Order: sequence, then C-alpha cells, then structure tokens
Amino acid sequence: MRNFCPVCGGLVFGGEVGNSDSFTIYAGSLDDPSSFHPTVAIFTRDRPAWALIPPELRAFEALPG
Repeated sequence: MRNFCPVCGGLVFGGEVGNSDSFTIYAGSLDDPSSFHPTVAIFTRDRPAWALIPPELRAFEALPG
C-alpha cells in the first residue's frame, strides 16, 4: 500500500494509516540523513558485493514474513 506525507507529499510505503505501526520512507527524503539509523536490511540476496551490511543490522535475503 502507498501512502503519502500530508506535509511534504513524500511517498510512505506499507501499512495502513491508523492500523499499522511500521512504515517505510526513502532515506534520501530526510532533511538530515545523519539522524537516520537503520535497524534492518532487506532484499540482501540481490545486493551487489560492494554493498556491505553493518553487522548490527538484522538482515533478510527477501521480504520478512
């Protein structure tokens, strides 16, 4: 499902507003990307070899269930 931010119009993916507690946004859409701290890496099976995954992240080869 696609949603959008009512303030800036940026795309927000996943979940249903009011019924979900997890959503996805583009990191590049943040005003200050340095405050972004990922906790999960998904679709790691298709990543290029040079895209290193920090060891503290939970990693999933595909979309987690």
